[in-house]
Amino acid sequence: MCGLNRRDRLRLCHHALCQSSADLPPYVSFQIVEKALRLVVVWPVISSTRILARSVIMSPQIHAVTQWNPDPDFDPQAPEGIRLWARVLESFSARSDECYTWWGKVNVHSRLGMDGRHVDLLTEQIARQKSSGPETHLYMYCPHHLDDVTSFHVGKVIDVRSGEGFSVEDPHVPEFYRRLVERYDVPLWFKLSDIRKIRLDHIKHLLRYDLDSKKATRFDRVSFLSPCPVIRKPSQQFFQRAELENSPWKAWWEECLYPIVLFSDELSSDTGLPSSRREVFPLKTPAEMSRCVAPILKASTDILFIDPYFQPTEWDYLAPLKEFVTVALNGRAGKLGRMEYHLKSDLAPGEFMRRCNQHLPGILPEGVTLRLVLWKRRRPKGEKFHARFILTDLAGVQFEDGLSKDDAGSHVMVSLLTQAAHIEQWNRFQHKRGGTYEYVGEHEVVGRR
Repeated sequence: MCGLNRRDRLRLCHHALCQSSADLPPYVSFQIVEKALRLVVVWPVISSTRILARSVIMSPQIHAVTQWNPDPDFDPQAPEGIRLWARVLESFSARSDECYTWWGKVNVHSRLGMDGRHVDLLTEQIARQKSSGPETHLYMYCPHHLDDVTSFHVGKVIDVRSGEGFSVEDPHVPEFYRRLVERYDVPLWFKLSDIRKIRLDHIKHLLRYDLDSKKATRFDRVSFLSPCPVIRKPSQQFFQRAELENSPWKAWWEECLYPIVLFSDELSSDTGLPSSRREVFPLKTPAEMSRCVAPILKASTDILFIDPYFQPTEWDYLAPLKEFVTVALNGRAGKLGRMEYHLKSDLAPGEFMRRCNQHLPGILPEGVTLRLVLWKRRRPKGEKFHARFILTDLAGVQFEDGLSKDDAGSHVMVSLLTQAAHIEQWNRFQHKRGGTYEYVGEHEVVGRR
């Protein structure tokens, strides 16, 4: 504190009394704030504000990362991976109070990244949470899956317990643990009410958190003690998603993010769609096209529209875009991040921007920003920029005939991308240099509707 001038001390006081803990860096502890208060505030006021400051300056939201082993030598059922826990969730899905499963951390090397202090901290954190409050996550990382593809899932943690006295005979515990406890110690159990598949690049938002120093450092997924305490910057809610009932996308959406239904032979009779079906054929109207992708748009943070033939002056393109954006914003659970339209254009840059500024703000809601990104084919042998998609941070779909409408009664085939195809297409539009296509430029418009 000796190195802080009066202005800095006043700033800390202002944070302590007026700001939330999310606005403070993780290294600002209550002790630092209290010392600052002593130097700039009359001591009698300290006693009255002590409880307030202590309640405001709290530890950041803690999560955990664990690694799991799909090797059949570890256990014959290990290659089934997340399906083992998803089957348990599915079997109890009829009762919300019973819909949970237990994830046990198998201790093979007698080394853990968490101890009793972390368990107590997580337990207190979960107890403070309300149904609409911050989520506590268990990130489940598998570096080598069956087909050598890395997988990454997240579970919603509603309880944490030590292994002492824990019964693996609980029907919410996958059966294979009954064999594992005969060979290994299972010192930690995470109670999960939900599990979702997420893209691997979410891992870049995780920071390893040291409980002693209160410092956050880069998370190294190659060498970490599992389970590892982490914080997520920025924070994200994965489990406050839009309802998926009565949607033709239900089977594939849950296959992509929510694996419970995936392992049933068929979905419930309200849709009758087999879980393996990945295409629908809606009418090529704005309402029908947006309806079939509504669950994905509402649940995603970042949305990329990909249609190289988009024309900012033609209502055939503007009408579906207006409907897509409206659906994405209405009733969404979380904040919308970036929204982009990727296309190609032969117009001069000035003329292109003029047309966008003239026609696009009127179809976008007030204050909503749309970034238009221009690409072209690399010469002499670059890949043709032709396919049309809606890509988000959670999933991707392909529109065979593009994102334009057709009032003549025609249909369009809309296909859910596999995880590998989704990631490949997503990555094509993330880098301006050295990518699949040659970057030309970009322009932003802000809605005023």
